[in-house]
Amino acid sequence: VTAKHPTRKSHPRERVFPMMGDLSGYLFAADLSYAGVVAMPTSREVGEVIKANALGSLSGLVKAGLVSSMEAPVEEVIGTFQDLLQFLTDAVSDEEVRAKIGLDAIMVEHLLCKFSRIQGLCGKKDGDFIVNDMVAKLTNK
Repeated sequence: VTAKHPTRKSHPRERVFPMMGDLSGYLFAADLSYAGVVAMPTSREVGEVIKANALGSLSGLVKAGLVSSMEAPVEEVIGTFQDLLQFLTDAVSDEEVRAKIGLDAIMVEHLLCKFSRIQGLCGKKDGDFIVNDMVAKLTNK
């Protein structure tokens, strides 16, 4: 059973849960995948969601200087997200550690949202990393 969302003119597609917005729908699907009810999304699917929702995770990619803008083409967003996920997977080479921290596409999408938020809270502009400040303090540079 599908229905059109009663208040969303910008998203005329049919919805199974018409009162659930795009972000809530993604988070619900993520919870279902962690519960083992549905398959985990691929990195491509999460990249597509990042672009379609155009919220914190896309802003995180922009603020990190990894994609050109919030209007970046979908393939740029997907490819960059897949590259970032692969980079983090390679950086955390121990599979047991990856499992303990839950390093997967859903977690990295969430991480990008938080990165975007902390950058904004610290008054950083796109490409000006709070991480650089932390590394400098840790290494006394």
